[in-house]
Amino acid sequence: MTLRWLVSRIALGQIAVSLICVLLWLGLAGADAAQAALAGAGVAIAPWLVMAAGLLTRGPGATPGSMLSAFYLGGALKFFLTAVLFAVALAFYRDQFTPLIGTFIAVLAVHWFALPILSRGL
Repeated sequence: MTLRWLVSRIALGQIAVSLICVLLWLGLAGADAAQAALAGAGVAIAPWLVMAAGLLTRGPGATPGSMLSAFYLGGALKFFLTAVLFAVALAFYRDQFTPLIGTFIAVLAVHWFALPILSRGL
């Protein structure tokens, strides 16, 4: 099991939860809520993928210092990108805050629960 395998499994899980949430919000509250849910999923997934891509570019032979600096840089970029994406999403979906934040939290939960389970073999 590699880091690339771990990242791909978490990404697939996040996409699956995103689709479930979007379909649930579509059925419960209509198209506007589904669009807000999709925006919430994007706010959660995009910064995480940017950080993961930065870590994956280091390769297996990277020094610990190189990995640590990539982790810190990726974390800072993830934080900044999340804030910017939330500001943009809220500008468009202010009236649909519940689907936006609910889907964001659900997608983040995939990462929180999957990482400890899937990373046991790394």
